[in-house]
Amino acid sequence: MLLGVTAFPLYSSESVDYAEQGKYKVLTEDSILYDLSRDNRDIPFKVYYPENPQGKCPLVIFSHGLGGNKNLHSFLGELWASNGIISVHVQHRGSDTAILKTLRPMHALKEAMSNPEISSARPKDVSFMISSIKSVCNGKFKEMVDMDRIGVAGHSYGAYTAMACAGQKLRPEYNFKDPRVKAIIEMSFGPPKTRDGVSIYKDVTIPALHMTGTEDELFGRGPDEKRIPFDSISAPGQYLIILNGGDHMVFGGKGKAASEDNMNIIKSSCMAFWKKYLFSDPNAALYLDSDKDGLVTLIRKTGSTYERKKP
Repeated sequence: MLLGVTAFPLYSSESVDYAEQGKYKVLTEDSILYDLSRDNRDIPFKVYYPENPQGKCPLVIFSHGLGGNKNLHSFLGELWASNGIISVHVQHRGSDTAILKTLRPMHALKEAMSNPEISSARPKDVSFMISSIKSVCNGKFKEMVDMDRIGVAGHSYGAYTAMACAGQKLRPEYNFKDPRVKAIIEMSFGPPKTRDGVSIYKDVTIPALHMTGTEDELFGRGPDEKRIPFDSISAPGQYLIILNGGDHMVFGGKGKAASEDNMNIIKSSCMAFWKKYLFSDPNAALYLDSDKDGLVTLIRKTGSTYERKKP
């Protein structure tokens, strides 16, 4: 099913496969960042970065879901770094793997979802990482990173984190918008059960790739709710992909829904999105926006849904 489409020039699908690894060898660094302004809060993180890149690299911060950690979604970190991106996967204390080891893990998960201190800490972790990227790992990225090209991505609770950095306000007192962030990718965000998104999303003015699946159900929120941010944001550059058969964990590359087709869509769309908005790559723009070739061919092949709000 293909919706919200307008005509764009023909993209040559033979030129680039955005699901394939790029030209750079990928290196990694693991470390911990401490935020003295928040009682020395520790933020473990893992960096995927290209070896000997040509010129400065965009920065993408990835935020894991509830009960996750910095080591998840490594396939995206590898892909993005091989294409010239510094991909930093942060770990959020209070909503990471540690809560699964408590005596009442399900209670701890629900508490982490509803606790304002925990939900506030996540976007603050991301912004602090952005501010600190030049100094971490003994200054390894000081000359490598381009601070004018920054994106944030996340899955589930991490999708909320990305949306918060873009300007979403689930509470009136929340204001975590980081103007340094130029674009976001949110995978399976569970918004409030309301279709009145004017007040919640009115400050989101940057491009966003929204992703969910037809079987993406968690905590009573399904794909009908998870498309609300796309429907509510009036800014151009909004993309929505609803994977046919995709469940909540497909975006981590896990489960029976993580078929070759679905994984190609996830990898291709994410990489092309970053190429368009962080690299200003015209081929990536055509790949995303063409009606005749590029990403729509994968969408049509799988029966998934693709909607766009273009300039």
